[in-house]
Amino acid sequence: KYQQLKTQNNVHTFYGYDIKQTSQKEKAQAIAKQFGDKVITYDEMKKEVDATNGILIFVTSFLGLAFLVAAGCIIYIKQMDETEDELSNFRILKRIGFTHTDMLKGLLLKITFNFGLPLLIAILHAVFAAIAFMKLMGNISFMPVIVVIVVYTLIYITFALIAFVHSNKLIKKTI
Repeated sequence: KYQQLKTQNNVHTFYGYDIKQTSQKEKAQAIAKQFGDKVITYDEMKKEVDATNGILIFVTSFLGLAFLVAAGCIIYIKQMDETEDELSNFRILKRIGFTHTDMLKGLLLKITFNFGLPLLIAILHAVFAAIAFMKLMGNISFMPVIVVIVVYTLIYITFALIAFVHSNKLIKKTI
């Protein structure tokens, strides 16, 4: 493969200079202007990379949020359907002496499992994908990943709380 590319004669050479002193930086920029658009400063390159990363982050965040809300709605509907199907079981539990508080503990455990397991899998997936992406792109900041995990967790907790409150009302009304 290298030999094929070598024969094409499309060799590009890049040079990088690390200028530490501000006074020399200004001189270097003045000299660079003489070469036209062939010279790109660090600041210009950083702006381009940040713009590209910004677009990428926006698109992936939007899609991720859309899938997250869709998954939360599906799990919520599943939970409501299961609660309605199990109302007869809650009546039986009431007859054999379970208090409403006891039933709520079981309901809370079930909702925690129904929402917690997908959240745990999503977080693990996000962490491993972020680590792979950061190694690929050379980015070492893990803060955006932590922010996304916190936002995802808050959204899932919101869905779980709504499901718990609605299921609790349904059980109270029925038994």
